[in-house]
This record gives sequence, structure tokens and C-alpha cells, in this order.
Amino acid sequence: MFPPSVSGRVTRQILSVVVLIALWQLVSWLTGDRALVPPVQDLLAKLLDMMASLELPTHALDSLRRVLVAFAFGASGGMILGFAASAVRPLWTFLEVPLDFIRSVPPIGFVPLAIAWFGIGEFSKYLVIAYLTVIVVAFGTVAGVRQVDQTRIRAARCMGLSGWRLFRHIVIPSASRGIIGSLHLSLGLSFISLVAVEIIGSTSGLGFVIMDSRLLLQTDRMIVSIVAIGVLGIVTVLVFDLLLRLMGLARFMR
Repeated sequence: MFPPSVSGRVTRQILSVVVLIALWQLVSWLTGDRALVPPVQDLLAKLLDMMASLELPTHALDSLRRVLVAFAFGASGGMILGFAASAVRPLWTFLEVPLDFIRSVPPIGFVPLAIAWFGIGEFSKYLVIAYLTVIVVAFGTVAGVRQVDQTRIRAARCMGLSGWRLFRHIVIPSASRGIIGSLHLSLGLSFISLVAVEIIGSTSGLGFVIMDSRLLLQTDRMIVSIVAIGVLGIVTVLVFDLLLRLMGLARFMR
């Protein structure tokens, strides 16, 4: 049995989904144009058709692979950059403004440049998806390190800890909340970058299906793909949270 608070939360979440579906059905009925605003039953039929033909699973796996690979490299690079910049303060002073500038540019703005430089292969897609992860995680890591209680560091030094041991046993655990929070945020943002790169420069993935559906005026196929991206993003974040809990890092989650 779930605690009352958890049970009530799940009930409200299910109710919100039901309300959204009902509103969509109402809009479809009021519009009266099944091609423009397909009713729920048409969307379900298209979903089953795309599942049976393996179109949806194939493109969804391509999109998921891109997100996970880019996120892994981006998160690793962001943490390395963040820790290095925290250890060498002049380095962060030097990098802060350029990173802030790049962070302000939406992912879709880099897609044409990435394709021009690296072609339409997978590397350009990984690069566009990963760049935002690197920046978000780097900022989160620096913020987490700055929030480390200096009293703990001084106490650890009095007990003989220094160098790598101090960093491993004091700095990393104390900064973990900020780092994990930035990882959580950047994982969600990766799907935004994914859609941008797949819509413009890809021949596979859910973003490609959305653009292809627009060109072919297949609204039902487009909407199913949009919903699939949202569901894929939610499930990926939930699995990430579960892995954190299994690793005993739940106390660092916001």
C-alpha cells in the first residue's frame, strides 16, 4: 500500500492525463477536422500502426541512443570542467562569460553550423545535444563546490586529509546535490536539443519523423511522434532517478 500522500499524488497525476485527453477530444470535436486535429481514437490507431510496422520503436531507439551517448560525454566533460574551474579560480573567471554566452544560444542555432563543419553524421548530432549538457553540468558543479562548508574542509585538514583524499571524502559528497541537480536538468534539456538536431539534419529519429510527417501532411503521425518524445523523456528521467536511488544517492536529489 502506498502512503496517503503518494497515493493522492499519483491520483492527481492520472487525473491530469485524463483531463488532457478529454480536452484534446473536445477540441477535435469542436474543430470538426479529423485531418487537422485527429481525435483520440485516430491517434491510437496510428500508434498501433506505427508500433506494428516497427517505425515508432526503431526511431525512438535511435533518438534514445543519441541522447544517452551525448549525455554521458556531456556530463563527464561538464564535471571535469567544473571541478577544474573550481580548483583554479582564474580559469572559471576566464570561462564564465563565454559559457554564459553559449548557454544563451538555443540548440537549433548551432545545428546548421555543426552540419557545415562535421557533416550530417552522428558526431554533429552528439555535439549539438552534448554542448548544453556540458555547460549546465559545469555551472552546477562549480556552484556545488562553492557551497561546500569551509568548516568541514578545515576540520578535515586538521585530521590530516589533503589533496585527493580531501577532494574525494569532503568536496565531492558536499557538492553532490548541486551536481546531481544539474545532471537531472541537463538530461531533460537533452531531449530539447535532440528534436532540434533531428528535425534539421537527420534521416532517423523521432524528430525526423515529425518533420517528415509535416511535409506529408500526416498530422496523426506527427502528434504520435511528439507524444512519444515526451513519454521517452519522462521515462528516461524516471529511470535516471531510480538508478540514483539504487546507488544510494537519493539524499542528494532535490
